[in-house]
Amino acid sequence: MTRTERDPRKPTRRRTIATVGSLALGATLSGCRVRPPESAQRRFSIVVLPDTQHYSRLDNGLFEQQARWIVDNQDEHDVAAVLHLGDLVDNPAEDSEWDVATDAVSMLDDAGIPTLVALGNHDAAEIRAPTAFRRRLPTARYATAESRTDSIVGYGTYDGNPENAYLRQRVAGEDLLYLTVEFGPRQAVVEWADRVLSAHSDALAFLTTHSYLYFDDTRVDRDDDHNPRQYGLTDVHNGVELWAELVRNHANLVNVHSGHHVPGNTGRRLDDGGAGTAVSQMFVNYQTERRGGNGWLRLLTVDPDRRRLAVSTYSPALDRWQRGADAEFDVFLATKRGN
Repeated sequence: MTRTERDPRKPTRRRTIATVGSLALGATLSGCRVRPPESAQRRFSIVVLPDTQHYSRLDNGLFEQQARWIVDNQDEHDVAAVLHLGDLVDNPAEDSEWDVATDAVSMLDDAGIPTLVALGNHDAAEIRAPTAFRRRLPTARYATAESRTDSIVGYGTYDGNPENAYLRQRVAGEDLLYLTVEFGPRQAVVEWADRVLSAHSDALAFLTTHSYLYFDDTRVDRDDDHNPRQYGLTDVHNGVELWAELVRNHANLVNVHSGHHVPGNTGRRLDDGGAGTAVSQMFVNYQTERRGGNGWLRLLTVDPDRRRLAVSTYSPALDRWQRGADAEFDVFLATKRGN
């Protein structure tokens, strides 16, 4: 492990199961608003970018539009960080696709917006040896973010590679941890992530990985289409296994986000994490829409004082906010921090 640091969620049976699990908590997930709340003095936003692979393949300008909108609206929405859910490209052997993807990511980097990128299955010919991903998005990006961005107070990786990495940030008086793990993470990586979350138990934690939640609101298991075991991987964890071995064990983990699966666009669930805490788990992926996703991105607006996370959905390409219960909802932040 390499670590550098300063100071320290059409009804189906599966969906019914997920909903019952949430209701048993007395949890709050409700559709409510189109735009993020504007009253919280200490609010900040995290932008989630789901699968952008077709934007890169088509070179249609949508990935660039997303990045440009984030940069131009950084102050208005108090953007603290960007989390990409993986599948930046469609064909990892095509340099032209990587050019599109890295140009967009570089735009964010150059604006001083910390951007953590998950590894998708389309980002690597060999998932356990993602050479183009490592070359185009090297670990050095995180060292640079730490040196150039005052809010970043630490970063780390597993085995020095960017597909398993974290950033520690202090913003609006809050300590935050962004952690990403590889597609279908290995046992050693899960153990590493467990150590990272324990070491940063005082920080509000957000976890990303390419495959975790299915579009019917249930965690990915070995029977689901496109689960990690269908890609020739043996030492692997799906969503069910990640929940059991990692997610449920950390009271400071507030949110898990993933993409990958089709044809659904969104999914979510809220589950008891123990000791009166709850973990929101969300799936988002618009790649089956026109133009490879119509440019939809997600804003997570955090209000620490009200203990709320407001989710909203916007497309710079369409210049509109998406309405509906799957695109705009609130989550109560039921977490505990500290040892």
